Amino acid sequence: MKKIAVILLCSLTSCVSTNSFSKVIKIKQCTKNIEVLENWLNEDYTNGDVPIHVAQNYIHILAITKEDLKKLQTKYDNK
Repeated sequence: MKKIAVILLCSLTSCVSTNSFSKVIKIKQCTKNIEVLENWLNEDYTNGDVPIHVAQNYIHILAITKEDLKKLQTKYDNK
């Protein structure tokens, strides 16, 4: 479970760059990282390593973060 938090923080901090093209690339990379985290979370839940209430909280936060990244990507795509 700690790996999820660490990877999430690392992936989101890597989204900072200087021009809009590289920002779009970084946003796509961050989105892929979130999808990996979702897969890991599902595996951990399936294996019984994470209780349902914790998994639901992580799923909710990951979904919000993914949606925010999509909004950012749309913003930079329209520039």
